[in-house]
Amino acid sequence: MKYKMTPGLLKQILESHTEYWDDYKHELYRYKSAYATRFWDKKAVGLMSEYVQTSDAYGYIESYIASLFSKNPGVIFKAGLKGRGDTKKAQALANDFLMNQRKEIENASRLALIYPMAFMKLMPNMNEDIYKRISVCSIAPWEVILDRDAKRYEDMRFVGHHYYMSMIDARHKFGNKEYEPIEKEDYFDKFRSEEYERDNDFYEQDFDYYRYIEIVELYDLHTKQMYFWSPNWKMGEKFLLSEEIPFRDPQNNAVIPLVPLYYNRMPDKPIDGYSAMRRIYDQIYETNLIRTFQANGVRKASRQYLVKKGVLDEEQMAQITSGIDGLFVEIDEESLAGVMTALPQNPTPPELQMYYNQVQADKDKGSILAPFTRGESTRSSATEIAALAAYTSSEVGRLARERDSTIELISAAYIHVLAIYMDEDDAKDVIVLDNR
Repeated sequence: MKYKMTPGLLKQILESHTEYWDDYKHELYRYKSAYATRFWDKKAVGLMSEYVQTSDAYGYIESYIASLFSKNPGVIFKAGLKGRGDTKKAQALANDFLMNQRKEIENASRLALIYPMAFMKLMPNMNEDIYKRISVCSIAPWEVILDRDAKRYEDMRFVGHHYYMSMIDARHKFGNKEYEPIEKEDYFDKFRSEEYERDNDFYEQDFDYYRYIEIVELYDLHTKQMYFWSPNWKMGEKFLLSEEIPFRDPQNNAVIPLVPLYYNRMPDKPIDGYSAMRRIYDQIYETNLIRTFQANGVRKASRQYLVKKGVLDEEQMAQITSGIDGLFVEIDEESLAGVMTALPQNPTPPELQMYYNQVQADKDKGSILAPFTRGESTRSSATEIAALAAYTSSEVGRLARERDSTIELISAAYIHVLAIYMDEDDAKDVIVLDNR
């Protein structure tokens, strides 16, 4: 039995989505800050004079990116059971499209490692070349609305995209309606320090390129309908646009232009995903804390002396503190033993270094990459290195397969979307296959 999507139901879906990601906002901001080497919040510091930030989080994520690097992503098309379509043409078109998507695939990989998952969206552009009229953009997970009751991405009843659209684009797409423009709000705005706050006066200009409306683009896979809704028009009581999903596969199933990228999943709720950064964040925190404590200790380790009162006058003290090589200072004391003595320094406790080593060991356990793959020198034997290399290859291979699965889905979606554009334009063109 089919249900009917209404603006009220869509609003409830959005509220549930917003509430879910609001609970994770502070946690995800900490992951982002650690990766960007902005670990310490400048509003909260003050207990110590100096704060040190290590680049361990950046190195951890980028070691995966380096292992998963693909210079020229590509796919191979094979004939299906029904033998429909021309696999050579489809493969040539898809690979030509993927040649220009390496950066976006890499950006999506970073998002999927730092956060629980990421998405890629196929969007139209104004390119005159019909084969390049579709571009891909990586999307953060909190922008994508999911049916969290589904066990698999393929079984979801609906998928949506929550974003902001400029007034210029809104009028171009939906007509010259009476919108109520708002200021664009970033997901992490509430954590932004004063140093990185944007200039609100710039966004308050009476210029439609910097005035926005909030948009929800929802794909209902049960009724095969797509909806555009905004709370900034008609108080959210009507849809901006409602129409049948135009993109279909050969079996007439609806194709949505949103493709997921999961590198890790929660076993009981695979839709939620799992952040690679989460595995080592506690160790990153402890490392920064230890380094900060050590840095403050080093800065306090200055050479200081105790001097017997009255023995040295101001001129003699100035001569001593000047640091001149070969300097002689005359004093009226028969014995120099009681005149000056060095102020003792408390050494850094050895437990601190031991704890630091333990933290590093815990961090390495949370990484599937062997130390030598990160350029670290080890004393492992050739047999141990071979075993570690095989383990690393198998784990990185699993992640690479997840990435390749996303590339395959992007390629298939591109072919289906391209077919719609070619039918609309009645486009006919010649493409070169095997230099012929």
